[in-house]
Amino acid sequence: MLLVYRQGIRVIVHTANLIYVDWNNKTQGLWMQDFPWKDQNSASNGSEFENDLVDYLSTLKWPEFNVNLPDIGNFCINPRFFKKFDYSSAAVRLIASVPGYHSGSSLSKWGHMKLRTVLQECTFEKQFEKSPLIYQFSSLGSLDEKWMSELATSVSAGMTDDKKPLGLGKPMIIWPSVEDVRCSLEGYAAGNAIPSPLKNVEKEFLKKYWAKWNASQTGRCRAMPHIKTFTRYNGQNLAWLLLTSSNLSKAAWGALQKNNSQLMIRSYELGVLFLPCSGKYIRAFSCTDDAHISEGKSPSSRSSEVKQKKLVTLACNENRNNESSEVIQLPVPYELPPKPYSPQDVPWSWDRRYTEKDVYGQVWPRPVKLYSCQDF
Repeated sequence: MLLVYRQGIRVIVHTANLIYVDWNNKTQGLWMQDFPWKDQNSASNGSEFENDLVDYLSTLKWPEFNVNLPDIGNFCINPRFFKKFDYSSAAVRLIASVPGYHSGSSLSKWGHMKLRTVLQECTFEKQFEKSPLIYQFSSLGSLDEKWMSELATSVSAGMTDDKKPLGLGKPMIIWPSVEDVRCSLEGYAAGNAIPSPLKNVEKEFLKKYWAKWNASQTGRCRAMPHIKTFTRYNGQNLAWLLLTSSNLSKAAWGALQKNNSQLMIRSYELGVLFLPCSGKYIRAFSCTDDAHISEGKSPSSRSSEVKQKKLVTLACNENRNNESSEVIQLPVPYELPPKPYSPQDVPWSWDRRYTEKDVYGQVWPRPVKLYSCQDF
């Protein structure tokens, strides 16, 4: 969502569809930040966030239109319009995917290659050297071990603060079991929003990746995940966290072709990447709270200091008043480290028959309204 106010713009990236059941019954993620209008008297070369946002909007090819914004004026709304805002205080990087065959300079602009490129530019604490990875999502594509290695190379990118590669991490896939879905707030009907077929889920090589959906610390155990997150962690410390629309699929992340010189992507995706190396700590700006607006000044002109961000989960007990770094608690809904599946756990697939009744006394499959936007 892009919401324009008299004071600036609010950018929102979320994982829920605009239907009641998504917002009421499921575990979702939402990020938002407000940005002021640019000072037209000062030269600005833009920022990485601005460039990534405008590049993504440009690929959507939406019809431009004219609008009168009260107290501001008449504007033509197109991708260039969004260059009018000052994104220098952006707390995240955008990681997007767009359909097509990407090569040359575009190879590193989209999908997992964009994530690889951004992570390669960052340094992380030594504790994250060879630390584990989490893949958590709501739909599983048709995968193979070669592509899983390709993705692992990208999400394992980055250097330690003593200039050594972080090295490959061991991935775990957090995925609801049949029992999780059966006992969820919606019973088996929740499985409509976890639309992965048996042929994708029950591949032999995936067995070593499965981990339980356990969200008791946030009270979300029975709210089935529609959120999508990818992260690298050590204990309750996070090297980085990606909140995204991307499920685990070649279509969403892209697959390398032609001796790794081309990336093929099939879908549009957008995510926000939280990093420890975003440079400046800046007082929050709000489009809707006048108390947080410094009249006539953009965030880049306010006093600021360079601070390393330390990303942690809600379960971390570390002192947030750390003088050398800004400790940011991210609301990761599931518990870390995750527990691997037991021999009794069966990963959910929506085209299998389940005869044990759910919390509503129903079996699966049964005639339910498909997971779609039919309410509109």
